[in-house]
Amino acid sequence: MIALTRQGVATALLVVAALFVGSLVTARLPQPDALLDRPFEHHGALGAPVMLRTGTVSVTGLRSGTQASGYLDVAVTRAIWLVTDLEWTPARNAAPLNSLEARIIAPDGRQFGGAAEVTPLCSRTQTGVTFVCSIAFEMDPAAVAGASLHVPAAGSIDDADDVAVIDLGLDAERAATLTSATGRVALAEAHAKEG
Repeated sequence: MIALTRQGVATALLVVAALFVGSLVTARLPQPDALLDRPFEHHGALGAPVMLRTGTVSVTGLRSGTQASGYLDVAVTRAIWLVTDLEWTPARNAAPLNSLEARIIAPDGRQFGGAAEVTPLCSRTQTGVTFVCSIAFEMDPAAVAGASLHVPAAGSIDDADDVAVIDLGLDAERAATLTSATGRVALAEAHAKEG
């Protein structure tokens, strides 16, 4: 029979505690594959330019209504159309803004965007020239507060490697103002910025 001493018991408890703490730390660390699959995010705010590898994007304004109109289409919703007014400056190869893959993501994780009834008018580009355009997002009014705009540099938002994440400054008061809007909001047709 083995006689346990105070020092032996203390050592055994210390080893067990160290193993427990080590397993907790390991469980909280991200897995290497998860890190490799995450896109590189460039964070910005309303009015501030965000640089991606394909160009620079900034949100210059927000508008809303229950109807949204583009070049040829008008869409009506019982929810809200949140229109983001953007500036896009391609960095190389006249890369277009990836407007069809842009999403507004609510704090609860819901995504708004993708195939829309109103086609975004953000396709015309020329390297180094800043273009102005708009994207409309049909949203649940309850999801507007705290939402952010996510624009991938290229490809799908689901497998993007480079994403602009823009805080739209939608606190409760600003969200209430936007979600109470009625009427039609028109998307700006893409055009070169003057001045």
